[in-house]
Amino acid sequence: ESAAVLQEAETTSRRRQTFAEFTTLLGEEVKEAAEESMTEAKQAAERTLRQAKSLIEDHFHIDEAFRMLGPLAQDSNLARDMHDWFNLVALLP
Repeated sequence: ESAAVLQEAETTSRRRQTFAEFTTLLGEEVKEAAEESMTEAKQAAERTLRQAKSLIEDHFHIDEAFRMLGPLAQDSNLARDMHDWFNLVALLP
């Protein structure tokens, strides 16, 4: 099997290997571990994006139907409210 892989590697053109091809050369166990960690990383990234989006949508009352920015939500965190007012007063004009 390894001789066949070596033969194929020597006869193929010099192009960039895909992730699957590279891990296949290393072996099935390495390929499975790499695919598992890649899947976990994708799930973590998607989860992080969803959480960030929902925090922004909650804070600004984004209209679900039109995806428009609504009025600011009254926040119990005074520092965040002060920061929002500073942005409105000082940065917008």
